[in-house]
Amino acid sequence: MSNREPNWSEWERTPRVELSEAVALSFNIDPHQIKRNPHQWLVGHQPIFNEGKDFDVRLRITNANIGYHELLKGRKDCTLQSINLVIFAKWATTIGWEIPPKLESIGHKYVDDVVNVETLPQVAYTTDLLDILNLAVIEFFNPRHDVDAKAENIYEWLEIKGKEKKIDISENIAHAMFTIIKPHNHNPKKRRVEPLD
Repeated sequence: MSNREPNWSEWERTPRVELSEAVALSFNIDPHQIKRNPHQWLVGHQPIFNEGKDFDVRLRITNANIGYHELLKGRKDCTLQSINLVIFAKWATTIGWEIPPKLESIGHKYVDDVVNVETLPQVAYTTDLLDILNLAVIEFFNPRHDVDAKAENIYEWLEIKGKEKKIDISENIAHAMFTIIKPHNHNPKKRRVEPLD
C-alpha cells in the first residue's frame, strides 16, 4: 500500500463525497491527502489542487457532467457540492475511465442495490405523495446504507414529510408506501457490507 492509497473500508461506507474526493479515489489517492496549491486557496469557489493535469481534467469533466449525463441528471444526490459515490463509480466506468478495482466494485452496487430509475419510463405526472415516495427512496435506499433503517423510522419520516406538505399520511398509508419502496432483502438487524481486504 502506498502512503497515499485510500482506506477503502472507509470509502465503501461513505455514501456521498465531494467531487474532488471522488476524483482522488478514481486515481487511488486518499482524499484526506489531496495535495493543494499552497499559494492559492479558491478560484470560483473551487479549491485549486496540486495533483497534476490529469486530476484537473477529470475534475472538470465530472463538474461538466453533473446534471447532463444520464446517470448524473435529475438526482438530488449528485450536485456540484457532493456526489453519490456508487453513482460516480458506475459513471466513471461507463465513460471509460480506468479506476482502481476497489472503486469499480463500489460501482457494481449500482446494479445490485440502487433503484435504477433510469430504466423506468419518464413520466411528467406526479403528486405530492409520489414526490414523498421518491424522496424516501433517496433518503433510505439510494444508495443503501450499511444497516437498513427500521420500518418504524421510515413510517415516522413519511408522516413528517406529509405534514410538511399538509398531507395526512395515516399509519396504513405509511405502511403501504414502505411496502412499495422496501428492497426484497430489507433487514435492519444485519450489517449489509463486509469489510474489504
